[in-house]
Amino acid sequence: MFFTETELQNKVISDPLSELVQLQRLAKKRPILVSYLNAHVLALLLVSKKFRNIFAQVDYFYPDGWGGVLYLYLLGVSVSQRSTAPDFFFTLLSKWWSMEKVFLLGSTVKTLARFKKQVSFKLPDLEIVGAQHGYFKNSQKFVDRIVSKKPTVLIVGMGADRFWQLPRQENWILQHVTTMHQPIFVWCVGDLFTQVLRERKSQSWYTEWWQRTRQNPSKMLPRYVFDALGLVLVLLLTMTRALWKQHTHKKKY
Repeated sequence: MFFTETELQNKVISDPLSELVQLQRLAKKRPILVSYLNAHVLALLLVSKKFRNIFAQVDYFYPDGWGGVLYLYLLGVSVSQRSTAPDFFFTLLSKWWSMEKVFLLGSTVKTLARFKKQVSFKLPDLEIVGAQHGYFKNSQKFVDRIVSKKPTVLIVGMGADRFWQLPRQENWILQHVTTMHQPIFVWCVGDLFTQVLRERKSQSWYTEWWQRTRQNPSKMLPRYVFDALGLVLVLLLTMTRALWKQHTHKKKY
C-alpha cells in the first residue's frame, strides 16, 4: 500500500546517522530529496492524491514516528526504532557537515534566527551560507538567492496548510529544485526549527503529542485526531491486504 516492494527496498532509511552520510556523497552528483514517514504522513497519503503524487517523488525517507515504524514492519521492513530529526540533528551535523555549506529555509523570522544562533554555537565550524523564513511570495527570486549562495545542503521546514496540514516543503522543493541546476542535498525536517529550541523531556510519542497539544490545542488536537484515525485505517488496510495476498498465494499452490 502506497509503495512497491522495490521502493521499500531502495527508499527506506533505517539508520539516518550512517545512511545520510552516504546519501550526502551521492548528492555531489545529483539532487537528493530526503523526507520522513510518520502517522501524519500516512494519513495524508490515504486521503490526498496530491500528496501521494508529491511523496512518490521523494528519493528517500526514514520513519520519524512509531506509526511509520509499525507500518513498515507490516510490510516486512525491519526498523528497530523511530528516527526523529530533533533527536539526532546535532549529532549528524557534527559527524559530517562540518565541511558543508548549509542553507536554512522555513519557520518564522524569530524562530529561524534563534535556531541559527543555536546551531552556530554548538557547531561553530558549520558554514551557514544563508537563511530564509518560510513566509515569502516570490519563489523564483528566492531560488535565485539560493543558487547564488551555492549551498551543498538545504534544510527545509516550511510548515503546512491550515486544514489537512499538508506539508508545503516537499511540494515547493519538487517545483523548484530542478531549476537550481546544481547538485544539492535537500532534507525536509518538518517542525525541526521549533522543536530543537524546546526542551525535549521525553522521546515517548505520547508525551510529545501531549506536550504539543497543550502548547497549541486548537491546531494540534484536530491534527492528532486526524492522524490517529488515519493511521488505524492505514494499518487495517495494510494488514487486510497482506492477509489477502497470503491467502491467494496459498490457493495457487
